[in-house]
Amino acid sequence: MPENQKNLNYLKELNVPKADEITSRLSGAILFLLCAMLVFSVVAFGAVDVWALGVASLLAGSIAVCWLTDAWRNKDFRFNASALQIPLLALILIGIIQLLPLRRADFPNDLLSVSAVGSLSLAPYSTRLAVVQLIVYFVFFAAALTFINNYSR
Repeated sequence: MPENQKNLNYLKELNVPKADEITSRLSGAILFLLCAMLVFSVVAFGAVDVWALGVASLLAGSIAVCWLTDAWRNKDFRFNASALQIPLLALILIGIIQLLPLRRADFPNDLLSVSAVGSLSLAPYSTRLAVVQLIVYFVFFAAALTFINNYSR
């Protein structure tokens, strides 16, 4: 009996899952999280409220953790380099550029009751929230393009 066959029989006796089974389980978990995120976003009226964005962020973070674990176990990071993702990345980049402190905010303290911000955005907190929301959507979209890769899925 060859040595590889002995090792395979030993693993079967121990009921240790093989690497491709773990990967398929992680891929299935990612698919389940993608479906859960899609259904939750619709149920939560488009996921535009802050509480809904928090839950969507948790789901996107779970997708990212499962995706990275899958890449670590396979020693291969799967990513679909579709051109459909470029507009989302461009919007994220525009938002990040707007948050950079590129202009001077030297106003006398008498004029404003709050401290002036030096970013290009007139509403930096809203811009930051929009960038986070775009990153969550990007993780969802990239994972959907990568893991929904055949007709049965």
